[in-house]
Amino acid sequence: MGKRFTDTEKWKDKGFRSLTPIQKLLFIYLLDNCDNAGFIEVDIEFWSYQLKTKEHELLCEFNDMKRTIEVVGSWCWIPNFIKHQKNLPLNKSNNAHKQIISLIEEHKSKFIASLKFKQFLGANEGLNSPIGKGIVKVKVKVKESDLLENRRLIESQCRLHQSKEDEIKRHISRFYLKNYASSETDKTLEEIISHCTNWLAKQDIKKYIEPQKHWNEE
Repeated sequence: MGKRFTDTEKWKDKGFRSLTPIQKLLFIYLLDNCDNAGFIEVDIEFWSYQLKTKEHELLCEFNDMKRTIEVVGSWCWIPNFIKHQKNLPLNKSNNAHKQIISLIEEHKSKFIASLKFKQFLGANEGLNSPIGKGIVKVKVKVKESDLLENRRLIESQCRLHQSKEDEIKRHISRFYLKNYASSETDKTLEEIISHCTNWLAKQDIKKYIEPQKHWNEE
């Protein structure tokens, strides 16, 4: 029987607290059953059998867990799994890490179009960890929700501009419409957030009055 670390602080985390009871159960199940790099093949029928839930209900709950997991095709990836298992930074000279690096390489082609996955690869490329090398520049469509649901971005901008959350979100939507709504990009999510932060710094948040016409028509 395998043993894994569990983060007891997750019960205080806003993201985890926002999950429904079934989603919390499913998330813990995924943590226990994914491979050592955080990947697991989606099998709603089997999961619902093991969790004693109705298949269609579990599928709906699974589809609503976008902020917690990354799903591409028939595969699921838990972005923070390796971090919470105390395996970062990865080191190719570490025997325990060799399998993890191998699994990441195995699944790289499936998830390379994912902004979160590309960000993970870039953040963990280094002298001892080769996983970010040879990243193919793939252009993907950024979703507005990637920015509007990013609590770190929202909360930091609220503090910086001393503004309410809905005001900041209006400006982030404006930024998205102007820069990413109509085209694809090869930037990582972190690069887009940095772009957004720099753009917001130039805006007069308090004095801006929403025009009658739609922002993307400006």
